[in-house]
Amino acid sequence: MREFIKGFTLAEVLITLLIIGVISSLVIPALISQTNNAEIATKVIKYQSVLQQAVMNYKTQNTYSSLTDSPLSSDFDNVNGWNSFKTQLNLVKDCGTAIGFDCFANVTYKRLNGTDEGNYNNYAIVGRGILQDGSSIGYEAKSYCSTNRSINNSGPLYNSNCAFVYIDVNGFKPPNKVGRDVFGWYIMRNGMVYSMGSLDDTYSGCDPSSSDIAAGTDGAPGSGLGCTAKVLQEGKISY
Repeated sequence: MREFIKGFTLAEVLITLLIIGVISSLVIPALISQTNNAEIATKVIKYQSVLQQAVMNYKTQNTYSSLTDSPLSSDFDNVNGWNSFKTQLNLVKDCGTAIGFDCFANVTYKRLNGTDEGNYNNYAIVGRGILQDGSSIGYEAKSYCSTNRSINNSGPLYNSNCAFVYIDVNGFKPPNKVGRDVFGWYIMRNGMVYSMGSLDDTYSGCDPSSSDIAAGTDGAPGSGLGCTAKVLQEGKISY
């Protein structure tokens, strides 16, 4: 009497592999996205602390009672502001304030809602550098530590902004988009660093579907700049 060996047919094996492949194609990209978002959120939290420590060290080492007494308070003088502030950063590359030099990806960055933001690598006179972990940092001076970022014209953001710092925590890698891997902070004259989108910031809100990108009394949720505060508050990217 002949014995039959039980097993899978070739068709059954192929169908099983096909099912595994379909499931993998659906699950793996989502897992990769979640992992990347978690890494980015961790860096945003990290740089809130790094920037605050850098400003406080700068203020203390130079015995400034207020940053209005420092080179960070100037009439849009990015050169002196950047040359002073960068002394507190661990840079692996300093691109200064000249156009180019590849401290940011040489591409057109996008806003959160997908519209064009601009090429950070080619912004004139803005201080730029690369940090130790490969993140790109930019420094833009404001007017005599008196620029207003308050919707209500009161509180910590009222007539007290010295500079704007933006960081691409993903370095040269995509997506090169505000609110996805580019985030912003304010340096205030009292030495505090506030994330963009916090308090009553004119750039509050974080909505990829919004067409509102101009700072104002209703914020600018489509720009992505207000996402910095949202990530810090939630500890993750949820949008």
